[in-house]
Amino acid sequence: HMISSQKALDFGLVSEVYGDIKTMREKANELADELAGYAPITMKMIKRQFYDAANKQTSDIAETDALALAFLQTTEDAKEGLRAYLQKRQPTYKGR
Repeated sequence: HMISSQKALDFGLVSEVYGDIKTMREKANELADELAGYAPITMKMIKRQFYDAANKQTSDIAETDALALAFLQTTEDAKEGLRAYLQKRQPTYKGR
């Protein structure tokens, strides 16, 4: 069953609706550029958690999210992110 983009927005299934394909592509590219600036290891973990959540109970999702967060806090990229923030500069992530 298909619903309109406006209903999807009203139901909270999407966060934005665009009037034309050109604008949608521009916004998608802006989002991709923003996501590309995040630590690669973090993005990989988020993607894995997202896909794994489809087959898990809520309590299991919370547990694996906590484990993932604990792991991510030990990475070189996490340390680089904190250093960059404190030094008021852009981080240079290495995916480790």
